[in-house]
Amino acid sequence: MEYRPQIFLGALQSFAVFAGNIVVSASFHGVEEMFVGNPFVPLGLPRFVANYGGLLLILPLAWVVLTIRAERSSVWWASTTFSTTSGIALLLALSIFFGWVALHTASLPFY
Repeated sequence: MEYRPQIFLGALQSFAVFAGNIVVSASFHGVEEMFVGNPFVPLGLPRFVANYGGLLLILPLAWVVLTIRAERSSVWWASTTFSTTSGIALLLALSIFFGWVALHTASLPFY
């Protein structure tokens, strides 16, 4: 298959978004009721990711489409090496982002 790296890394990125969204939603909904009346505990980012984190599936889709279109055209920077490297970088960025938000949510102080 010609575009095997894009398919494989796109699937891994989508899985990272699904799994990260589930973990963040579970950790957020577990502590949401405890901090509803407390204005000093910042819940903005965890609440946003828990509610709208699925929209981040646009990133893997856009990455797959852009790298395949770039490899089909004669753009000087488009290569399988660049596609693989940028796909791994996006996968790591998504994993780190969801891990950080889940850790931030789970480490909120219990009053």
